[in-house]
Formats: sequence, C-alpha cells, structure tokens
Amino acid sequence: MGGEGAVENLEGVRNGNRLFVVAKGDEFQHCGYILFKTRQTLIIGENGNPPLIACCQTTPAARGRGLYRKALHAELGYLWSKGHRRAVIETSPDNLPSRRGIEAAGFRPCREVEVWILASCVVWQKVSDSWGNRRKFFFA
Repeated sequence: MGGEGAVENLEGVRNGNRLFVVAKGDEFQHCGYILFKTRQTLIIGENGNPPLIACCQTTPAARGRGLYRKALHAELGYLWSKGHRRAVIETSPDNLPSRRGIEAAGFRPCREVEVWILASCVVWQKVSDSWGNRRKFFFA
C-alpha cells in the first residue's frame, strides 16, 4: 500500500489533507485519505470543491469485516465536526466490494465518469448519470 501515489498523498497530508488508518496492534489493515481543494473534484465533475474521500485500500487479510464502512463513518464524522455537510467518494465502477462498502456507509452512486488527461492539464470527460451522457474538454 504505497508506491508513487503514496508520495503525492503524503505531500497532500503535509498541506492539510487527512490520512485515516485502521490498525490492530501493529498490523495495518486499511487506509484512506480525505482530500481538500483538489483538482480531482473538478476532473470528476463536482462543483463547489467538496472534500473527496479517495485512495482507500484494505489489506487482503482484513477484507470482509466491514472495516471500510467503519473507516468511512469515522471520516464522515471528522468532516461533520469540521463543518462539512457534503463529501464525495470515488471508486472504479468495476470494484464491487468497494462499492458495497461505500453504499453500506450511506453513499449512493451519483455518476460514472471516464476521464482522459492530456499533457497533465487538458481533460476529456465523459459523464453518464440519470440525465444522460455528456462529453466535454476543459483545462484543469
């Protein structure tokens, strides 16, 4: 549970994002981040820059115990205590275990977004939701 993405995420923690970790003794079981003021919310089509819960991972040995749902409840409690009344979470549509945990924590699917980023700034976005399908280009 690390790699290149972890370096960027930990830099974000230094700048105000939050890392939540579930551990049993010295055994790491789950982690997830709350990202504030990230361009990712723009990329996935969210207005108002709500906090984004992202990069959540549960170790294989700890799966199936409801840790993800419990972690999401803790993260939402933290956000509520800081005055946030709305948050978004992202996952792959194909990640059914993650989707089940997200929905068990009270989230509901909003939209499916396909995104291609060119040269780190030009974004092509395809959004599918209850209003239909939309496509657009923009700079992020």
